[in-house]
Amino acid sequence: MLGRKLIALGGLIWVLGSALPAIAEWTPAAKSTVESKLVLLWRSVFRKLDREFNVPAFVDASGNWVTQKEARRYSPCGDVFLAHYCVRDGNIYFNESELSGIALELGDSAAFLALIHEYGHAIQHRLGLLRADRPLKEIELEADCFAGVQMAYLNDLDLLEPNDLDEVVSAYGLYGDYDITSSSHHGTPEERIQWFFKGFQKGMAACLLPAKQPQKPPKKTASHSNCSSRVTVL
Repeated sequence: MLGRKLIALGGLIWVLGSALPAIAEWTPAAKSTVESKLVLLWRSVFRKLDREFNVPAFVDASGNWVTQKEARRYSPCGDVFLAHYCVRDGNIYFNESELSGIALELGDSAAFLALIHEYGHAIQHRLGLLRADRPLKEIELEADCFAGVQMAYLNDLDLLEPNDLDEVVSAYGLYGDYDITSSSHHGTPEERIQWFFKGFQKGMAACLLPAKQPQKPPKKTASHSNCSSRVTVL
């Protein structure tokens, strides 16, 4: 029943919300706007599934230093290099200084992609898809697909600029990897771009394989075996 409901939601993102001015830069106001719009999206999706949506928060880990000397950002799930989803508390932690640098170098959408990808992991967790029996690469590409779904929704709200998708493609040149023999391999840049646009163009249904329909998550939070208690964008 849950799987059939999810397949029926493929076009939902195209009908939610109203137009807003385009986001032009990486700012607290822009992050707040994106966060609030994603909450609206997923609350609507989960309502269609007859389920409550436990809202994840964007948490700036800049002030959380392990030591003053090392200035390492951390969350309950460990060091925060760019961004990661923490299954221990269900929130998304990001390193403001690192993402600000990416925004300056590649554009604001390249930085937002890191947050939106991690939001995809939050959705996977809430749908019972973030499971230890799944290959890490499969989980990561599915989260990229969910990122595309979310970016399409933001585009439908007129929150994207004409060059924002070009920035996303550039970002995957940084976020993708070719270390195909590694257990931490997330996907090549080409694969990650392909899965992103699958979600962007076709909606949520395109992200879900028939054999991998969501299940109810366990009562106790389980960590993915390949990534401890966090899932990162790198």
